[in-house]
Amino acid sequence: VDKVPDRIVLGAGFLAMGLAYVAIGFRPVTWLVFTAGIAFGLGYSLSYPRLSVMAVAPFADKDREKPIALFNVFFVAGTYFVPLVIGALGHFASVSGFLVTLGLGAILFGVRTLAGIAGAARPSRNPLS
Repeated sequence: VDKVPDRIVLGAGFLAMGLAYVAIGFRPVTWLVFTAGIAFGLGYSLSYPRLSVMAVAPFADKDREKPIALFNVFFVAGTYFVPLVIGALGHFASVSGFLVTLGLGAILFGVRTLAGIAGAARPSRNPLS
């Protein structure tokens, strides 16, 4: 995976996570939730390490501690905060539409990231450029 360009790894990771959200949002049955959990875990495992490296890439080696710490604080806080918010919203409304919307957003980001591969004039460490 180290030799694969960032865009491919991130695009695939976000696609996997997005498909997992859409699958759970459309049909939350046991086997699909289990399969979606595997897809989400794979996507997360592809994206998180690469995003960590990209977050500190602009900094000199001696200056990387603070940026990686901030990145980890916000990333990990999101992994704990978002499920709590979605769980709380589930008491008031159906979460299915919200999950599908999140999933479609992740899928679009993944496709946009992968589509940038063909149009990239120069290698970039930023998946949004």
